[in-house]
Amino acid sequence: EPAVPIDEVPAPPSAPVFVLSGIATTAGADAPEFTAIISGGGHGLVFAKRGDELPGGYVVADVQATMVTLRDSSGGERTLRLR
Repeated sequence: EPAVPIDEVPAPPSAPVFVLSGIATTAGADAPEFTAIISGGGHGLVFAKRGDELPGGYVVADVQATMVTLRDSSGGERTLRLR
C-alpha cells in the first residue's frame, strides 16, 4: 500500500478562537453574578454564564469580574482575560 504524502494528510480541526469582549454584572442574592460577553467561534457575540455550552464543545467553567475559564471536552481549560 503506498504511503500518503504528508501534504495530503488532513490537518486536525483548529480550536475556535474566543475573545472575552466584556463582563456584565448583575446583583445576585448573595454576591454579584457575572456574565461573560464572548466573541468568536463563528457565532458573533455570546452572553454566557457558568455551565453554558459554546461552539466547539467548550463549557463555561467559571466567570469572574475580569476573566472567564472555558473547559473543552477532554477537560483542558483555557482562561480568557479582559484586555
